[in-house]
Amino acid sequence: MAKAGNKKRFSFGLLLICAGWLICLDPFLCIVGIPVFISGAILVLTSEKSALLKISTIALPLVLWGAGFELVLFFMNKKTALTIIVSYPFKGQARIVYGEPGGIVPQTSENRMELLVPVNGVLIIRDRLESNLQDIQYYYTDKNGGRNKMASLKNPEDKNLKHPAVYFEGTASSASADPKTAPGLDYVYDSFYVFENDSVQKETQTEEMKHNSLTDSLVKISRQKTR
Repeated sequence: MAKAGNKKRFSFGLLLICAGWLICLDPFLCIVGIPVFISGAILVLTSEKSALLKISTIALPLVLWGAGFELVLFFMNKKTALTIIVSYPFKGQARIVYGEPGGIVPQTSENRMELLVPVNGVLIIRDRLESNLQDIQYYYTDKNGGRNKMASLKNPEDKNLKHPAVYFEGTASSASADPKTAPGLDYVYDSFYVFENDSVQKETQTEEMKHNSLTDSLVKISRQKTR
């Protein structure tokens, strides 16, 4: 009878450990899963099984949970590798508006998301971008369709690199310039400049306003597709 009770104690403890481990796969349920796991561990420890079996039964789920959690964090924090392509001789500011349901779904090649910027300089995509400067590569297509890598400027005043070159301006959240015509319009975009020669000139305020108006219009058209 004692052996049967000991076997049931170990088996029930193992069952609780497994249940607690499964519950803790959802971090928000750890407050429930941890007590279940501890209860199972106590039953296993007070059973008459060998010390090696007890330790293995408790330690293995902990190791697996830790490894799985680190793997989940790795993929959550992993940045998107981007390949941005413009048609030369495009120059000036280009914008990538992202997180728009009516935007395009970019293609992926060799584990890199490819973004083809249209001639108007505004690309609207469905995906949300989480990248960094080290994960972005810029190319321009020549008249024969060939791709040529562009230099990435850390400083827009740098004239020592081969042109055309690119300067990543940053990420911005932009409200419509005219709330009366586009009430509540707000979107997020990445902005970069393409310079075709050593003459580094950004957009004037008038050009910037025109670009804002163009982007507003294209975002509105994109959102109308989802209604």
